[in-house]
Amino acid sequence: MVWLVVHLVATAMLAGVAWASLGVIYPAFALVGAAEWPSYHAAHVRAITRVIVLPWVAQGVSTAALLLDPPRGEFAAAVALAALALAAVVLTFAGAVPAHNRLGAATTPDGRFWPR
Repeated sequence: MVWLVVHLVATAMLAGVAWASLGVIYPAFALVGAAEWPSYHAAHVRAITRVIVLPWVAQGVSTAALLLDPPRGEFAAAVALAALALAAVVLTFAGAVPAHNRLGAATTPDGRFWPR
């Protein structure tokens, strides 16, 4: 049961970061001046990485623990949670990494609009 709570807390934290990023952080990128943009974006990438690493590690460890020792009769649910967690990681890397590469190269506020 502890691993399920760890998993749900980590997932909730990651969802909160995603919503805050999409609703507040990324729209504000357009307000950063062109001269400041490269260092601002680099600082953002470093900071957001620090914010998501611990919940991602907790989510990964808890997913493995739930698969190895699922709550009684809940192996199918553990597999479903694992599949959803894996999908979230794959989609994040497939979407966020290329998008941040584009954002880092953007030279105008319009080029920094998220999503693209």
